[in-house]
Parts: sequence; structure tokens; C-alpha cells
Amino acid sequence: GLTRVVDVPNAVDADVFRPQTSDFRQRHGIGTDEFVALYVARFQAFKNHAMLMEAFARFAKDHSASRLLLAGSGPLQERIQQQAAALGIDRKVMFLGEVPFKELPGVYAAADAKVISSDYESFCFAAIEAMSMALPVLTTDCAWVPRLVADGAGIVVPVGDAEAFAAGLKRLADNPALRQKLGAAGRDLVLTRHTWPASAAKLLELYRRLAPAAG
Repeated sequence: GLTRVVDVPNAVDADVFRPQTSDFRQRHGIGTDEFVALYVARFQAFKNHAMLMEAFARFAKDHSASRLLLAGSGPLQERIQQQAAALGIDRKVMFLGEVPFKELPGVYAAADAKVISSDYESFCFAAIEAMSMALPVLTTDCAWVPRLVADGAGIVVPVGDAEAFAAGLKRLADNPALRQKLGAAGRDLVLTRHTWPASAAKLLELYRRLAPAAG
């Protein structure tokens, strides 16, 4: 017979990852007027931090009041730190290392945009965490994430294209109203589709359909 596939999406705790204030900027000497982009990802090749460094260096040439926060660790971290120094953006790039889960919302809250520079992605929890925080998402066309942000929650650029990624950063940095609009759409999408109760309800409904009628 036919195999039917039912999509029960992964979810995020929208009460934990919600728009909120944070003292992260204050603690790290980041001005309220600075544009802050955040990437939460392990330092692995497919996450393509190298392209992100190129893009951010281009963008920062005419956006000096900007920072890039990198949360995560991994085998390529040292190489990316060297690249940031070579590009002259090491003062703008903050390597946060592994951020404890309970501290993540405060880091997201300090950002103006979530960036994803991956060459490919499966389900990306960091994307829905950012959307749940009402952050706009700038992502490469890396399979799964673009579908997630397609309904007005972000900007999608080609994989591996530093110039296009830099243009996306510029668009977000220069348009606070656009950031707010994309972020609000992302939050709405999460509340509709990606909360644990929403996923649980889908799963429960599936079980009810599959279970033979009692009695």
C-alpha cells in the first residue's frame, strides 16, 4: 500500500525563547546602536563560518557599528579566529564558546538578526529558537531552513555566496522596520506550528487515526 508521511515538526519552548530584554550588550560593552548578528553553530565545515567571515568583512566596511556573535565550539574554531584576524574584523567578532542552554535566550535577545551560513542543514533548532525570539533570519538556501522562513520570517541567499550574504546583512542592518516585520512573522509561525503543544497535538491526532476504534 501507500506509505503516508505525516510531518510532526520539531518544536521550541516559546515561553523560554520569547522576546525579552537582556543585559548581554551592557556586560560586553556593545552599544545599543550597534547592529548585532548571531550565529549559533558548531565550528564544522558544512556550517561554513569561513563564508560568513568573508561576508561580514564586506558588510563591516560601511557598517562599522556592528558585531558578530558566534556561539558554539568545534574543530575549526581556531582557523576561523585566524581568518577573522586576517580580515581585520577580529575586534567585531565575539567567540562565545559553548553557551549554557539557560543563557541562550539572553544571547538571542542581544541580537538584531540570526544568521545561518551553512552549505546544508537538516532541522535547525537555532532557526526556530531565533524566530521564537522574534529575530529575523538571514540564511543560505540550505535545504530545510529556507522552507521554515519562507512565509515572511527571513531572507534567503544562495549557498556559499559571500557577496549576497553581505547584501542580506546590509538590508537587515539598514531597515529596522523590516527586521521587526520579519521577526514578528517568525514569532507567529512558531506559535502556530512549532510549539511543543502544537507538535504534541499533531502526534496525538495521528495516533488517534492509526489506533483501531476501541470496542
